[in-house]
Amino acid sequence: MNTKQKQQVIRSLSIVHLTPVQQDKIVGVIIDNVSAKVNLAVWDAFKKEDKKNLAKLSRMGNKKLFDYVSGRISNFPKLVENITAETVEDFKKKRANLAHWV
Repeated sequence: MNTKQKQQVIRSLSIVHLTPVQQDKIVGVIIDNVSAKVNLAVWDAFKKEDKKNLAKLSRMGNKKLFDYVSGRISNFPKLVENITAETVEDFKKKRANLAHWV
């Protein structure tokens, strides 16, 4: 994630007022959650043979892995975009709920 994208996420999460360290921690958690959800979605979408190939390709580097997944899941960029949006919204809702308790 480049600096511009990171700043966009920070603004989207409404955490601009936090320290850079706090922002980094929250963005890191969001990225980890998105990554885990994307991995699960890909795994669920793949057939047994695709899963075997995925395991082999994971040792060959990110580019080959990304190309393989993109070739098998036609809407992969949209899938990632949707999962990211859902994760950000989940964070916002949880944060709003916590604010009511504090």
